[in-house]
Amino acid sequence: MQEYRYNPACGCAGCRRSGLTGPVMMVTIGTLFLIANYTRLDFGDLWPVILIVMGGLMFLRPSTSRAGHVNPGVQAAPPTPTAPASGSENPSSQVHNV
Repeated sequence: MQEYRYNPACGCAGCRRSGLTGPVMMVTIGTLFLIANYTRLDFGDLWPVILIVMGGLMFLRPSTSRAGHVNPGVQAAPPTPTAPASGSENPSSQVHNV
């Protein structure tokens, strides 16, 4: 089994979740600063929320599916073309020289 490494070009659920970690943390910190500006609470009172959000993201990490994951630097094999079954071709798509 290969070691999992985040790949921004991969579309698996694990990479999509990992790509959201930074933005989620930035929104959390920004929200805490806004709360500190508009309430009597201070950022010093609210900083544990950052640890809670980080812990939640870490807790969800093993539960995300990595089906179809492609590690960085490894190119996925192109899909193999399948030949159409005989007789199942659309007759209107065939070109006839007259």
